[in-house]
Amino acid sequence: MTNNQHNELNIRFGQSAAAGGNVLSYRDQDLTKCKIHKNEDIKAFCKNDLCSICFKCLLVEHRNHDVVMLDEIEVEDLKDKAGQFHDKVENQINQLASMREKVSSIKENYDKKFEELFV
Repeated sequence: MTNNQHNELNIRFGQSAAAGGNVLSYRDQDLTKCKIHKNEDIKAFCKNDLCSICFKCLLVEHRNHDVVMLDEIEVEDLKDKAGQFHDKVENQINQLASMREKVSSIKENYDKKFEELFV
């Protein structure tokens, strides 16, 4: 994998929210260094959390995760993971919309009962 491909992975995926990262702040960071272990070089990619990691991360936070070394990573594999991630996000959006509808319905019922009691 070239340096440009490596940087592209960091830009697109950054540290995932599950790993406590901030995807939006990638522009201010050295994309070759670990976001957690600042002096460690990025050496692998965690498929579970969709983030780049150093060896220290691999040994602790990502110990039992599906990890691939950057020099072995394939773009097709990342596209598949990105698709899976997109599906999960879509599912969460749908669940949120459903919750909003339920809350709205509860609020309408509450307002109606309140009006019946006090108006």
